[in-house]
Amino acid sequence: MKVAYQGVAGAYSEKAVHQLLGHEGVEATGYESFEAAFTAVTDGDVEYGLLPIENSVGGTIHANYDLLLRYNLHIVGEVDLPVHHCLLGLPGTAKEDIRTLEVRPWNVAAEKDATELSTHKFKYLFYIDVIGHAEDARLQSVLTALSSVCNLVRVFGTYPANAMLPEAIQRALNKRHFLNQAVDAVLSSTHHNDEELVAYYKENATAAEAALDQFEHDFIELRATLRASMRAQSPVRLNPLLGKLSQSKTVQIHGLTKQLEAEGKTVYSLCVGEPDFNPHMQVIDAARQGLADGYVKYTEVQGMLKLRKAIAGYLETAKGVTYDPASEIIVSNGAKQSVFQALLVTCEPGDHVLIPAPYWVSYPDMAKIAGAVPVFLQTDVANSYLIDPVALRATLAADPRIKVMILCNPSNPAGVVHGPELLREIAAVLEDFPHVLIIADEIYEQLVYQDEGAAPRTHLCFATLLRSRTLLINGFSKSHAMTGLRIGYMAAPATFTKPATKLQGQLTSCASSIGQIAAIAALEMEAAAETPLIEATLANMDEKRKYVCSRLDAIPHIQYAYPTGAFYVFIELPHYIGTNHVGTNGATITNSEVFCSYLLSEFGCAIVPGSAFGIENSVRMSYATSLEVLGHSMDALENCLLSLVPQ
Repeated sequence: MKVAYQGVAGAYSEKAVHQLLGHEGVEATGYESFEAAFTAVTDGDVEYGLLPIENSVGGTIHANYDLLLRYNLHIVGEVDLPVHHCLLGLPGTAKEDIRTLEVRPWNVAAEKDATELSTHKFKYLFYIDVIGHAEDARLQSVLTALSSVCNLVRVFGTYPANAMLPEAIQRALNKRHFLNQAVDAVLSSTHHNDEELVAYYKENATAAEAALDQFEHDFIELRATLRASMRAQSPVRLNPLLGKLSQSKTVQIHGLTKQLEAEGKTVYSLCVGEPDFNPHMQVIDAARQGLADGYVKYTEVQGMLKLRKAIAGYLETAKGVTYDPASEIIVSNGAKQSVFQALLVTCEPGDHVLIPAPYWVSYPDMAKIAGAVPVFLQTDVANSYLIDPVALRATLAADPRIKVMILCNPSNPAGVVHGPELLREIAAVLEDFPHVLIIADEIYEQLVYQDEGAAPRTHLCFATLLRSRTLLINGFSKSHAMTGLRIGYMAAPATFTKPATKLQGQLTSCASSIGQIAAIAALEMEAAAETPLIEATLANMDEKRKYVCSRLDAIPHIQYAYPTGAFYVFIELPHYIGTNHVGTNGATITNSEVFCSYLLSEFGCAIVPGSAFGIENSVRMSYATSLEVLGHSMDALENCLLSLVPQ
């Protein structure tokens, strides 16, 4: 069990971890700040966090209540830790020589944390601790009076009236948390209700004037602090979930590409996973006719029934799996939305989602948005990034919180196909873990290549193996070159499609009507064709695939999985990245992001860093472009690698 605490080794919080949970099997990890510990819990780096919410000197630790609210975590246990101090002094100092004792913060990080968070309160303007019993009628009367002039009041801690603190610590050092110097005022005010308070101050005009002067002074100081804080911060508070999401590396490289193009430089991009040709004219004509015929209104939330029937027909004929178009198919705005909705439907907060690496960039963040925790199954280039059933079994057995596994086949970004026999082995493992659902992302299922002398390659739909637990994802972007028309679908038991339909009704209402018209035309063309329409596309892509592989084979010190599907190749560069190689611009190639920036800025070629896909010291390139662009790009890559000099 991994538990986060705030502080360094030996801190009181570390002691509290082991007092509560013991030592055996418990790994306590210290973090610099409270918020870092909360982040570790929500990101799944640790299972629990043990953090202070109250101490005898500072009263309530409001910062951690704020963070509980902000991160939507819950208290599941508590521990009281007696703190024993040692009095230290210079050699020769006697205890009787001590005349004054002043309290100083003993935990600089915690003090800094509280200071920063004091200007970021989550919800309430006033956080107060009170002395007296929480149910005391007089105390309740005073709180009612206070609430009548300020709605944003929250009482976090109550202390018995006899819990007076020594005079030595009634100083301003801890006034943010506990108004030690106002103890007498709090006690006396509990004797008055709101009317009596008015009478009291009428009879004690001097005291009232002094109190008002002090209040005015404090309010001016508070207002100045808040205004300074507002200037330093964004004018609005955004969802903290955004802080958990990674910035897209693809977007970063795309931004640099556009900047260079704006400067008049030529850039060859192998970033985008998008076919470089248009849909068949018959599909385009159908979309145009749909506009002319007025198909511009909302459709059924699930998608047009005609399209769902066509999808069901395709899956039965081409993939050998049957679905009811009325209840087991939902059409969405692209397969990406279908994957996202599948995660939202199946995941509860804290569930783990198993994602084989390298993975498509959006899977981990989608899982986080769904409230789940992404965990990863590592694969390696020596095994062509294919899933090892033995490793899969060990991973599932070690983590019972895994609720969903994502299987992208053919793989983006690896460009490899899990063959039927391997898929059967994977399914056999999953049979022993009946609580695990499978999101089978098969958007590239038609893009499978053959090689002379090799055994024929086929794509097996995973739903034919574990239909009741599989949420099948597919669409029209890759095989039909309809990326901008945004049509994807999920086929699954009604247990999943029904709530997904409910969810989609609140998100996008329906998929694009014109996109659905085009998709119907594409499937009707496919059904009527004597030979598979994908053959021309495969021939085009296969020529590019073989060209890229021939160029890569001529470059020393690189590794890649031979691509057998989709239109990507994933390349590992351990010889060049992270080994103190330096470029002509003086940049040390410390990671894949630096390498891609160097390749782009110095050689005009844009590819995506492998860190975006969960594998460092690597890159992904798409060959879904022209042979001319591929030629320039491979020249750039080769020259870039030749330019790197070891230090």
